[in-house]
Amino acid sequence: MIGTAAVFVGAPIAPVFAATSQLTAVHVYTANTVWVKPANLNHIIVKVWGGGGGGFCGYVYGGGAGGGGGGYAVGTVNNVLLPDSVRVTVGSGGGKCRLYSNYYPDTSGGESSFGSIIGATGGAPADSFWGGIGGVGYGGHLNLSGSKAINNSSSLVYANECMHDGSCWTGSGPVGSPGGSAGTGHGIGGYFSGSPGQIPGGGGAGGGPLFDGGPGARGQVIVYEYENTVKVNGTCSPAHYTCTAGTSIQNVNGSASWTWKCTGANGGSAATCSETKSACTLPWGGTTPSGTSVTSYRTLSVTSPLTCSSAFQSKTRTCDNGTLSWGYTKGSCTVNHPPVIHFPSSNKTITLGQSVTYSSSATDADGNMNNLALNWRNPDGSYNWSRGQSSYQATVSSGPYFHYAPARSRGLYSISFTPTSLGTYKIYSVAHDPVGWVYSSSSSYLKVVPKPIATITVAPSTIYSGQSTQISWSSTNATSCVSTGGFSTGGRTAGSVSSGPLTTQTQYQVYCYGAGGSSARAYSDTQSVTVLVPAGTLIAYPSRVEEGTPTPIKFTWTLNNVKKGVNTCSINKRATGTSMHVPGRHIAGSYMSLPVTRGRISSEKTLPDTINTQTKYYIECNGKIASPPVIINVVPTFNNF
Repeated sequence: MIGTAAVFVGAPIAPVFAATSQLTAVHVYTANTVWVKPANLNHIIVKVWGGGGGGFCGYVYGGGAGGGGGGYAVGTVNNVLLPDSVRVTVGSGGGKCRLYSNYYPDTSGGESSFGSIIGATGGAPADSFWGGIGGVGYGGHLNLSGSKAINNSSSLVYANECMHDGSCWTGSGPVGSPGGSAGTGHGIGGYFSGSPGQIPGGGGAGGGPLFDGGPGARGQVIVYEYENTVKVNGTCSPAHYTCTAGTSIQNVNGSASWTWKCTGANGGSAATCSETKSACTLPWGGTTPSGTSVTSYRTLSVTSPLTCSSAFQSKTRTCDNGTLSWGYTKGSCTVNHPPVIHFPSSNKTITLGQSVTYSSSATDADGNMNNLALNWRNPDGSYNWSRGQSSYQATVSSGPYFHYAPARSRGLYSISFTPTSLGTYKIYSVAHDPVGWVYSSSSSYLKVVPKPIATITVAPSTIYSGQSTQISWSSTNATSCVSTGGFSTGGRTAGSVSSGPLTTQTQYQVYCYGAGGSSARAYSDTQSVTVLVPAGTLIAYPSRVEEGTPTPIKFTWTLNNVKKGVNTCSINKRATGTSMHVPGRHIAGSYMSLPVTRGRISSEKTLPDTINTQTKYYIECNGKIASPPVIINVVPTFNNF
């Protein structure tokens, strides 16, 4: 019995691009393989048959049913839809049913396919006297099912008797049928095995009573290749990876653009295509092309020793088709070298009212220093700012500074001021460039202390010659004291010493130094000591005596400013022509001292003396001449004439 599937015999279906292509090759595949696409292909037509199902074994009372025919599909595929190679699978025929040598049932035919594009499933095997169902085609523009085998029942035993020569009718489809034919079973009068299915895709015939069924026929794949006959050049379209003519190949997603090629046909040339990606707008202005990178900075400038490339200061931002990667928002950066201030620490102590001078210098490697100043903090915490040699006082952090216009790379600045308050001042220097203020690394501290005060007293302030007085001094805010007048303080700021015996009027004074040094000394008042110096008159009688003759001489004297126990006075003489400062000798036979009482004395006394030359007589107290001299002349004797 012939299967009922539609039959397609003869040339393949007409190509869809017949006006520009022609059939150049036909490939009939009976086993698995790989189809490779030719270079100038326009399209292909593919036919696929699935394998036929196996026939069933005959049983005692009748023949077995035949297997179903394989499915069938045909389709046209354009070149642009085809990969460079396609896997071809040819389904095998279904296995026959075997009774002997270990019973083995009949099986389905194998599926045939041209990649995943077009395929056909195999026919189903017979089941006893039930005929197998045909396979199914898929993926083509024409998809057919294989023939289903008819059932073989007992009523068919006589309808299917064998010929007189023992041959029986088998169900095989004619060559070229679009669907595999189903097999038919043998009648009971024919004791033969079922015939194999007809290639391609025929189902195996059922076996006679107690005979094996026939195997199904293998499937088949036929490819008809049509190549271009008109040259077509590839043409790009604006959108990336697309072509106005030709097929897009070699698609590359570059950083700056998309690139691809549009293939030509029939020897036509391929076109190289590209589409530029969108540029990115930069936060600091301008744009950068896609695929390029820029360096962004956190700030427009950094202060040395930092650099623009230090950690967390810069970041690379990359543009990708209009999208800029994360980063900072500044497009440039400079390294600022702040002014370097030279202000050595110099701590000082001065007294209130003194002036002090400070100097500062600075250099700037960038040459953009525009201010240099010396500032100080007052003892009460307020601040003063100075400009030039005149001071500006304020209690807020603003004020004039020494301004350089134009900016410069170095500067020298001095201030001089007189503190008006006691306490400690902090002196420091500042410099300025476009980035901001820089403070000196060192400061000077100025301590302002009160002026020293010195006092001195003498007691008693009037004494007799040879007596001493007590000198006492004291001071405040002083560190040391020095004296004038012939006594020593030993550097002490307070004390009391004796003047020692005084013979002349003397003045005493002390001056004391404070914490400000020698420039801040204070003088005490001058204290004078009045010394009562012995003074008197002396009269001698006679005024002329004989030479070498002992003569009594009467001395009359008056003394003032003398005191008993203090002054020792005597009448001394010297030969005329000797110095009054040379101590004289006492008068021979006279007392060593004159009687001295307190204050004023008047007295007279006659003493013998022998003189050989003109002689001066005078009163001497405590080694000092206390009266004008009196002269006694010598009268020559008769023998001298």
